[in-house]
Amino acid sequence: MLTLVIAILCSSLCLVYCLYARWKSKQPWPDFGGRVTELSSYGQWDTLVDRAAAENLIVVVDLFALWCPPCRRAAPVYAKMSEEMMGAVFAKVNVDKSPELAALLGARALPTFKLFRSTPLSPLTNVGQARKGGLQELEAMQGWDEKQLRYLLELHGAGAIAESEKARLLALAST
Repeated sequence: MLTLVIAILCSSLCLVYCLYARWKSKQPWPDFGGRVTELSSYGQWDTLVDRAAAENLIVVVDLFALWCPPCRRAAPVYAKMSEEMMGAVFAKVNVDKSPELAALLGARALPTFKLFRSTPLSPLTNVGQARKGGLQELEAMQGWDEKQLRYLLELHGAGAIAESEKARLLALAST
């Protein structure tokens, strides 16, 4: 009798867990805030790259999917990192919603983080002369490693925002 009760209890717990896991996977992606721009088209990508070139910023792109557990773990930390780091613009691309843009950026594993530097193109002075500038991929990182991503950002010139600068930005945001 006890064996039967234990078997029924275990089966019930397993069923409840499976139903919970299925429900959880269908929940919408939470908005974690931060200064993260979600990209879904080439036009948005070009606009972001042009803005980064004008402001001399590094472009950090998170290629993610809603069903990816490491992507879910990375999302809140990535959003917080976007508020803490200056000298970079943070973006996300959902590979399921924007497969063409994900292919252009070279998503092969999830999550993938890519760092780019965009500089204005030099003027064309002679016919056939190569132009300098444009978009350059600096680094690519597959998988989620916060320390590695912070290291790569700092290596390429993005740094943590000082406390006084955070206070100033918060004051500007609240006005």
